[in-house]
Amino acid sequence: MDDPINYPDGWVSVASSSNVSKKPLERFFVRFQRTGHGEGLKAGVCRVSRDSSRDLIDKPRRPISIHVLKRPRPRSYSSEPEGVSRAKSVNGALAVREMHAMRDVLFRFTRPITALELGRGYGKSTHLIDDALPDGSLLFSVDRETHRYVEKRDILKRTVFIMNDSRNLITHPRADDMRKASFVFWDTTHEWDHMAAEWPFIKSIRNAFLLIHDYNHPDYNGLTDFVDQVIRKEYREIPLRYDPDISESGNRSVHPMNESIVCFKT
Repeated sequence: MDDPINYPDGWVSVASSSNVSKKPLERFFVRFQRTGHGEGLKAGVCRVSRDSSRDLIDKPRRPISIHVLKRPRPRSYSSEPEGVSRAKSVNGALAVREMHAMRDVLFRFTRPITALELGRGYGKSTHLIDDALPDGSLLFSVDRETHRYVEKRDILKRTVFIMNDSRNLITHPRADDMRKASFVFWDTTHEWDHMAAEWPFIKSIRNAFLLIHDYNHPDYNGLTDFVDQVIRKEYREIPLRYDPDISESGNRSVHPMNESIVCFKT
C-alpha cells in the first residue's frame, strides 16, 4: 500500500483472485478492517485499476475478502521504542510526536532500504532513523560538520557519515548510492536559496518518501515558501499521523512546534 499512512481506504498489491492464483500482483482499491489477529489488515476490494495511474475504473467489481500482503500491523504507542528513547536524550529540535510520525513512515518498509538524512546536527534524527530501519538497511547521514559532534554515535549500526555540503551531492563519489534512497529526511538550513541549491539532487531521487522538517515554523518562512511554491507542484503530500496523547516529557531541547514535518512521495 502506498498511501495514506494510517490504513484508511487506499491502494494495495494483492494476488489477483485468490491465494493460489498464479497471476501477477495487481493494484486494488480496498476498504480496511482490523482483523484483530495475524499479520496485516483485512480488506474488501471495491474497484480495481490495472494501470499505474491508480484511477478508479467506472465499473465496480463484486467485493471480495483479501489480506494485505507482507504488511505488519501498525505499531503500538503503549511502550516507547528504543530509538525514540535514544533520540529524546540527544540534543536537537525534534518533537516526540514528530519522532513517532517518522517511525510510522519507516515501519512501512519490511525489506532493507537506503535512507538519506540531509542535516544531522547532534544526531537526534540520526538515532531515530537508524533504529527504525529494517535490518540490512543503510542510512547516509550528510552534514557539513564532522560526525564527531554526534552524541552516542558508537551505537549507530546502519549509518554512514558523510561530511559534505548538501548542495554539492551531485558530484559526491557515492551520489549514485544516495539516489537509491527510499526515505529522505531533509533538515538543513531552511533558507530558500540553500534549498534551491539542494533541490536538483533531491529531485533526482525517485519513488521515495520525502520528509521535510520545520514546515510552517515562524522562523523559517523561506522553507515554507519553498515547499508551497516548488515542492507541492512536483509531488503529492502524504498525511502523517500525529498522536495528540504522546507526551514531550523527557525530550531534550523540546521543539517549539510538535507537528512541523511535512511528507511527500517523489
